[in-house]
Amino acid sequence: MVTKRVMDHRVGFVVGKGTTSFTVDSVEPGLPGSRAGLKPGDVIVEVDGVPIHEEADYNRAANRFRRGRRSTFIVERGGERIPLAIRPGTPFFTALDALGLLTILAYLILGLAALAWGESDPRSWLLFLFSAAVALELSLPGDLIGINWAPFATGIAIYILNGFQIGVELHLASMIPTPRRYLVRHPWIVPMFYIAGILLGLGPALVMCLHRAGIRDLPVTVEATDMFFSNVVFPVWAITITAILFTGVRQARSPRERSQALLVLFGVLPWAIYTILLTLWTWGGGTVPALVTWLQPFVLLIYPVAVFIAIFRYQLFDIEVVVRKGLIYGTLTGLMLLLFYAAIGAGGALVSKLLGEVSSVWVFSGATLILGLLASPLHRWVQQAIDRKVFPERHQLRNRLVTLSNELPALGKLPAMGRHVVSELQRTFAARNVTLLLADPATGIMGELASTDNEATDFSHSLLLAPDDPGLTALRKSKRPTPVRQLVAISAGLAQRAALHDAVLVVPLLVGDRLVGLLFLGPRESDESYGSEELELLSLFAQNAATVFENVRLFQSATFEGLTGLYRREAILERLKHELERAFRYHRPLTIGMADLDHFKRINDQHGHLAGDALLKRIAEEIKRCLRTSDAVGRYGGEEFLLVLPETDLAGAWAAAEKVRSSIAALEVLVAPGVTVSATVSIGLAELDLDAAPGEATIYDLIRIADENLLKAKRTGRNRIVPPLPEG
Repeated sequence: MVTKRVMDHRVGFVVGKGTTSFTVDSVEPGLPGSRAGLKPGDVIVEVDGVPIHEEADYNRAANRFRRGRRSTFIVERGGERIPLAIRPGTPFFTALDALGLLTILAYLILGLAALAWGESDPRSWLLFLFSAAVALELSLPGDLIGINWAPFATGIAIYILNGFQIGVELHLASMIPTPRRYLVRHPWIVPMFYIAGILLGLGPALVMCLHRAGIRDLPVTVEATDMFFSNVVFPVWAITITAILFTGVRQARSPRERSQALLVLFGVLPWAIYTILLTLWTWGGGTVPALVTWLQPFVLLIYPVAVFIAIFRYQLFDIEVVVRKGLIYGTLTGLMLLLFYAAIGAGGALVSKLLGEVSSVWVFSGATLILGLLASPLHRWVQQAIDRKVFPERHQLRNRLVTLSNELPALGKLPAMGRHVVSELQRTFAARNVTLLLADPATGIMGELASTDNEATDFSHSLLLAPDDPGLTALRKSKRPTPVRQLVAISAGLAQRAALHDAVLVVPLLVGDRLVGLLFLGPRESDESYGSEELELLSLFAQNAATVFENVRLFQSATFEGLTGLYRREAILERLKHELERAFRYHRPLTIGMADLDHFKRINDQHGHLAGDALLKRIAEEIKRCLRTSDAVGRYGGEEFLLVLPETDLAGAWAAAEKVRSSIAALEVLVAPGVTVSATVSIGLAELDLDAAPGEATIYDLIRIADENLLKAKRTGRNRIVPPLPEG
């Protein structure tokens, strides 16, 4: 409601409230009043011959103003009267007016968005009502110069709207993150919020009405009620809202609820601080800086925006981390430093009296040195205390991940470690599924070590990605957990893996700059996103786990082959030698098998070596699955496998070999969308002759016989076992 007529009459000053005279509180720079020499503290006693005692007198005089025409102001300054020639008239639409209009529009848009977004959420209705009330208050005409009824009508409306806002905001704060227990037990409290707010607003409004009606002998004046509302009701209102939201933080039942309450608390603090500072300025008799006026729209807007984000999209950023690290840690650390130096100051003053100034300098220097030595332990103690008391879930999560890292080395073998990691992470983060992959040191292929996803296809056992894949490169550079949505656009392979396991988060396992594995985490059971603090802890855990996995893999690399996880050639031959000696010693049967994949070179030629390696790894796992735990299998050559079957005669070995052959023949491995590869295997068996002298039969004799039978199997059609099943 800013009109040209209003701007033509404006001089550019604000009158202080609560005074018996028409005293200038502040002067806007660059406007007619400032240019003519009007200063804060001046008392305007006369305008163009009209005595000024109150705002109505000034409005009558200002009604005769004309833009650019000189008007004479008589002001009292320092005990003397000074005439000032002022030419009224200000720009029609200033930057401050534009800022106010944008704030009003922002409140309206925010309220309508809340109403449209969450019709079933009662908090959205409260946010709509609060936003609409503030927008209406900000749009009221504050300075219709020359219209005597305008300040009266505006003042009445502002008091009533403020009272309504008090009730709505108390109700809304008590509903974040969830309705407080006292609202559930005592439903009558909600109406009392509104009754109290309306009564607080109607009190000053009633005094204004009686004063305008000519009733002057009231126990309180308009100025006194306005001072009470501004300097008592407003700060108490701000402190109450802050306290209610703080109890919401303390009583939150989950990290999600605590994040909501913290975000709204963080949003209300600027308004609360602003209100309290204004009160202190007023009580201290100081002049409010012009910057404060410019900050008001921003301060007013932060709170409803915070409420909107908390209700609908609070996970856009993790305000808990901001509050915890920036506000709480900083405040408490600052208080500790303040108390420390206060104690030093008091102690230094006492020592200087007793021992002299020189000694007090040494005391201060020594205390500062002690503070430097204790700073790190004290900061760590404060952080741990806050985590335990204010953020117990984060404290417990950190402890669980540290414990998990410490448990891994004791498990000894990679498969056991992998199963433990995925199961514990699934339980800790309430994730629907977790998958762990480790990279082969030689080829860089990501092979699945363990997964909680029992419905994955055969492709889940290998991730066919070149080491220079853009997705892996991005993970190596970021060195942090990364949402899947940021990777799918640059890596089709990662997109395929993520879709397979319904993953939403990829955590790189790095040793230095080398990627040794990946963790895929699915969505959480509660559908909450992973918070910033959780991602940070996951990143630290991944670094520790990567080092443990790498150390174990280096230890096992001398025995086990990297790609398939089977015994290396030297290791399987050593195992065969041991079983041969045991068979002769106890006169127990022993059979070996030499298995070779049929036409494997074709797969490498047609689909590439990555596909061939993936098939080899999957076949190795299938062979281990078909054999007993007492049996052993090793990679003897490129696509050759040596099977060692202790306590097994030729008939038993043939049954085991047939199980291996049929399983491999039925196996298909998906290596690309819509592309699968498969293979068959030929197996030659050799049984130890226990009647031979121990020195005459060697492991190489057994291998030679098995090799000869393998060649027969190849020549007679492949995908078969030689010798055939013995009769009887």
